Amino acid sequence: MNYRKNHSILEHHNKQNVSTNRKCKLLLSSVSAIRDFMDNYILHQNGRLFTTPNSEIGIAPSIKQTLGSIENCCKLGNFSDAFILLRKYRDDLFFCLYIDAMYEDDKKTNDNKHFEEIESLWFPRDLTQKKQENSESLRIKRVGYQDCIKKIYSSVALSKIVNKYNLKTELKCISDRLNDFVHGNHTLNRNNTLCYNKLLDQYEDSELSEICKNFVELLEYITVVFVFFNTLRSLDSIRAIDYIDSISFNTPIPNGSEYWVAPFIKKFFYKHASKLDENCILYLKSTTGMLFD
Repeated sequence: MNYRKNHSILEHHNKQNVSTNRKCKLLLSSVSAIRDFMDNYILHQNGRLFTTPNSEIGIAPSIKQTLGSIENCCKLGNFSDAFILLRKYRDDLFFCLYIDAMYEDDKKTNDNKHFEEIESLWFPRDLTQKKQENSESLRIKRVGYQDCIKKIYSSVALSKIVNKYNLKTELKCISDRLNDFVHGNHTLNRNNTLCYNKLLDQYEDSELSEICKNFVELLEYITVVFVFFNTLRSLDSIRAIDYIDSISFNTPIPNGSEYWVAPFIKKFFYKHASKLDENCILYLKSTTGMLFD
């Protein structure tokens, strides 16, 4: 009981320190902004992404809840845990792109072979049923991040941009950094800054600055890469609701609305696209014809 009481006191103390620390407040503001953006972005997709054809359940709840968990870890000053969850967030986002690539493959061959495998992994009841039907012949390959990324790199829509912005190297570097946290090597950078969960007042000022800076950079970069990839995959993912609603409800389409970008997505790109390249928005304009002005 004393241990629990002391732990609760320390946790409250740490949370209070985080809430008043300038660096942590900036970190929390950035995390909250990405969480709010992704909430709106997922809603904007209206089921066109994050789901499989044979199920209404998708990956969106996992993405949203993981961002919520990341935010809570940051509020408690549990930065190492937040980095570990950041890898899960990245994996879920890229798994969405992988699912879409599999869907495109299945459309070409007019079957659901790939989706049957994916759904068996995602929904335990399907896997149990198939095991009962034929336990000997069931050989489902586990889908990992490397499977997802290889499929994305080979996509016709994305392979050119991957090479143009050297994304293989950048994403490999991020992958190595996040894997280090999962496997217990908590070195944050070349300066050997360590990131373990501890009380906020035990951090050196420069150490805390480095942790907050690195986390925000990774979170924002992973998110903008995903949104960028998904834009090239499907322009509907960024189209303004005016055009989408007109198509959905069979009402007159506003002139030129097929080129309008949803304002909140346009704002996101103008704030974060330079993390990929200074000319990233110009590339999107020339490649897609969408109006980012």
